[in-house]
Order: sequence, then structure tokens, then C-alpha cells
Amino acid sequence: MRIFHSFMRFRPASGAWLLSWLDERLQSAEKQVARDRIEELQRTVGVHFRVSIAIGPIKDVLIEVARRLRADVLVIGRSPQSGALGRLRDLTYAVVRDTPCPVLSV
Repeated sequence: MRIFHSFMRFRPASGAWLLSWLDERLQSAEKQVARDRIEELQRTVGVHFRVSIAIGPIKDVLIEVARRLRADVLVIGRSPQSGALGRLRDLTYAVVRDTPCPVLSV
């Protein structure tokens, strides 16, 4: 089993070297925060799985990983919140529709 976490990336305007530099630092920090939190949760429940973190369009990243790893099943979490996070329901549907393996949405 592997744990894979994906989140969207801010894309600075081309030629904006300072924004690009800051974006790289921010992404690195965000990845580390996510990795630390996932490892903390694993310690709490007494498991240890390999963790991978990617930045990009979430649906595209998840589908690519499922294909590349020849996943038997993809388990994704959803937020019960509405509003800005409510779009995750659309994302879940798109992943279920386009992923080459069964999807369990929890």
C-alpha cells in the first residue's frame, strides 16, 4: 500500500523569476508539512506506508499515478464541507469516471 497526496500548484506568470523562486520554496514547505502530518497520523495508528506527494491538477495526478503503479484500487477522501471545498464532489466523480481501476471514496 502507498499513500499519495496531491494538491494544486500556484503558477506564477512566466518571466517572474522572484515569484517562481518563492513558489518553489513554498511548494517545498507545503510538501514537508504534508509529509510530516501524514507520518504523524501513521505513527498514531501504528502503520507505516510509503508516502508520495505531488503538485498539480489533482485529478490528472491521481489518474497518472494509478496508471503508472497499476493500482488495484484507489482510495480517496472527500470533505463533508460545502462551499469552496464542495467542489471535491465534482473531483471525486471525475476521478471515479476516468481512473483505470476501482475507486473507493471515503
